[in-house]
Amino acid sequence: MIYFTILILFLFVYILLILEKFFILQSTSKLIDEFNNHLEELHNILTQYNTRYGAYQQDVVLDCPEGKKHINALVNLMPRVKDVPNISWGYSNLSYNNGGERNFRNAWTLYNELLESHDHQVYAFKKQFNPKYAIIYILNIPSKIISLFGIQFKKETSSNIFNFVSWIIGTLVTIFQPEIKAIILELLK
Repeated sequence: MIYFTILILFLFVYILLILEKFFILQSTSKLIDEFNNHLEELHNILTQYNTRYGAYQQDVVLDCPEGKKHINALVNLMPRVKDVPNISWGYSNLSYNNGGERNFRNAWTLYNELLESHDHQVYAFKKQFNPKYAIIYILNIPSKIISLFGIQFKKETSSNIFNFVSWIIGTLVTIFQPEIKAIILELLK
């Protein structure tokens, strides 16, 4: 019975970790598509203006109502960009305080960062199919529970020792449960 429970726990964690990586990957893909659509529209606006007037004044074009609409849409995506792992958005922040040209340049930088992060996420998703990561996650459950109470281990070695001791104590309590129960009942008499 215990083996069946362990197998169910393992399968649950294994599938959960794969789904977590999948949903992160999907979210980033949608964000990349939205960035791409707005950047293409801005590029088309700049190309039309350059063809029509023969001058290429990016700042003027990007501050026109049509350009501003796409720039503002990109700025609205910034909170979602901040949630994407492996993105260093600090230097390429999109903001309403920035001018259209600066936001346009920063949007291209962020778009490239999103593409790179997507590549890392695809790799992490494929890597998650290795059962080793589910086993490691299960073995780290005691330290994860302790971290919910605000206790953080400074070194990974401390965390590993705590996990090992927790699993040993849990196993011993399970094995000697009848004897422990008898001792407690004897003490209460």
